[in-house]
Formats: sequence, structure tokens, C-alpha cells
Amino acid sequence: MDNYTDLQNQQTPAEQYPHYGYKPVRSNAFMILSLCMGILCITSCSVIFISMIAGGLGILFAILSKGNDQNMQILPKIGIATSVFGLVSSIAVTASVCYLLLFDNTYRKQVNEACEQVYGISFDEMLDEMYPELSTMIDDIAPNSGSSNITQ
Repeated sequence: MDNYTDLQNQQTPAEQYPHYGYKPVRSNAFMILSLCMGILCITSCSVIFISMIAGGLGILFAILSKGNDQNMQILPKIGIATSVFGLVSSIAVTASVCYLLLFDNTYRKQVNEACEQVYGISFDEMLDEMYPELSTMIDDIAPNSGSSNITQ
């Protein structure tokens, strides 16, 4: 019985040696979630909706994992870094695809051919039917990208 009370009364290393500045390493679910969301954000950078949600959650979980501590541990820092990298790469991929659709005629021709094979209607015709004002605005921005200027 005496050994049991001795085990209960044992001090942690931080309590035994307070002058050494020993801090116990915290591990909580927010740290791991932050890192996982950052990795998911990077791997899904071609799907902007998933990567935006995962990147935002990764940053949020990293901030929540800090708690009342003065300094952030390494896992949440890596989670923030991967989330920010994933968000930036997602925006870059989306912007490059939009740029190619607007200004690169060969890419637009390939997209038109693929849409015709799959849906039976070209991308330009589909865009005209769904969003006529957007189609005219695109023709104003990039006059060489219209369906009339693409040789088929």
C-alpha cells in the first residue's frame, strides 16, 4: 500500500527540476488535424472547393492547437505551411486553367472537341446557352477566343 501512495505522489520532471525549463510536450488532436488538412489541401489543389475548405480548416486547427501556450509547436507550424502552400497552389492551378481557356486557342479547341465527344455540344456553345452575358464578356476580354475564330 505504501508503494501505491509513493507512485501517486511522484513529481513530473518539470516539478522536480523547475530551473531546467523543462516543458512537457503536448499532443492534441488539433495538431494532427491541422497537418492532415494541410496534406489534403495540397493533394486536392486541382479541386478548388475541397482545397479551400481543407486549407482553411488546417489553419484554424493549427491556431486552436496552440491553446494558452506562448509558442506554437512544430506540427501546427507545418500544418499552417502545408495549408498555405495548398491554397496558393490551388489558386494558381485555377487561374492558369482560366487563362488557358481565355487566351490559348489550341487549348480551347481541345476543350471544345472533348466536350463535343462527351456531351455532343462544344464548350463555347454550352457557355453561350448557360451564360450568354458571360460569353459576350469573354469575347470582349479575349476577342480571339470565341468559337467563330477557332478552326475546326
